[in-house]
Amino acid sequence: MSRSTVYRNLRALEDARQIHAVSIPGQAPRYELARAAASHHHHFHCQRCDRVYELEGCPGGLKGLLPRGFTLEDHTIVLTGKCGACVG
Repeated sequence: MSRSTVYRNLRALEDARQIHAVSIPGQAPRYELARAAASHHHHFHCQRCDRVYELEGCPGGLKGLLPRGFTLEDHTIVLTGKCGACVG
């Protein structure tokens, strides 16, 4: 299968809202099922094995970080470090 076929199908699945891109700074997008993306969550990226894990919950209170007059519309948090398998 050619690389262009893979990317064309990824775009088609994204356009059909079957998958959602997950952005990891400095890397190509990764994808998760749209039903997983439907609930607000964040991610942890293991810098050793390169796996990405979903994190439950949100720290909240982010509006308090904004300068006066700014409006928060969305946010993404990606924590980085080593997963449990890579630490041990």
